[in-house]
Amino acid sequence: MLGAFLAIAAPAAAQAYLNDIPSPEEIEAAFPIAGEGDARLDAAARQEAAFSYFSTIIYRAANKRSKPMTFTPQEQALYDALSDQPKARIRADLGFPPRLCGPDKTCQKYEDLVIDYSWRNKKMSAPLNREIEAAFGLNQKDPRSAALGWTILFMWIAAPVAGFLLARPWGVIYSGEIGSIGSGVVMEGGGLFRMAEVRRNHLQIGRRKIGDFVMTQRMADALDDAAGTGGPVKLGIGRVLHLRWLLSVAAAGRTERAHAGGALLRQIVLIPFFSLVAAVLALIVVSIFAGPYIALAAAFFFIGAGVGQFLTNLRAWMGV
Repeated sequence: MLGAFLAIAAPAAAQAYLNDIPSPEEIEAAFPIAGEGDARLDAAARQEAAFSYFSTIIYRAANKRSKPMTFTPQEQALYDALSDQPKARIRADLGFPPRLCGPDKTCQKYEDLVIDYSWRNKKMSAPLNREIEAAFGLNQKDPRSAALGWTILFMWIAAPVAGFLLARPWGVIYSGEIGSIGSGVVMEGGGLFRMAEVRRNHLQIGRRKIGDFVMTQRMADALDDAAGTGGPVKLGIGRVLHLRWLLSVAAAGRTERAHAGGALLRQIVLIPFFSLVAAVLALIVVSIFAGPYIALAAAFFFIGAGVGQFLTNLRAWMGV
């Protein structure tokens, strides 16, 4: 539910900057084209550079938000109004071709001025940028931008915490007398770590009933011995993916733990591996649809889940 809210709210908040982009009429009023000869040429170049200043803001925001870059309808409309349309109008007013200058020296001089005012000549572009910021109040702190920053920070903190809590590190120790142990089967495990696995369909300990769980043959024997004592038993049950694993049995003053080179090593290797794979996939896939901020949160979620699961299983193995 939190993820769905952030997926909707974050992109919408990220477009709030459009409210601060001035209209074409406001830019024309702030940087009018006046004078004759070189003065008129210089004024026109300053106006086109001002339009370019704001169209670049829209382009960079869209490119930062999503890969591949896509404009929202509002961004597309405003980008067109600040990019190609004013450029064509200014050039038409000056009597220049809409795009390429050809052999026209005055047109080439004008293009050089636009590039210098836009980015190439810092002695020309920096003062113009300050004029633009002063004219439209862009150097003032925007509370909406601060709110978005806090939202992103909260999202990055909440995601790994939620992943960690999903592992339920507090719910791995079960204490009480064993009431019943369900039937099961012995299976030969596969993959990198081959071992015989005993699967049981349920376990009643105290007032709690545990569903399907897995253990090694040695832990199955320890569980049967503990059940035979008729006294209180403490079990440590961890998890790898969808499988519960019995990792420790304590009864009659004796604690039996799963072999560190078998069941525990399997979890030590598999949990970090799968959590990192899930984090990388989330970073790639989510960034396509929801942007880098939410993608990072999704990656942090899986990393937090992996850390939580690892510590949960370590606690179950230690039996504390």
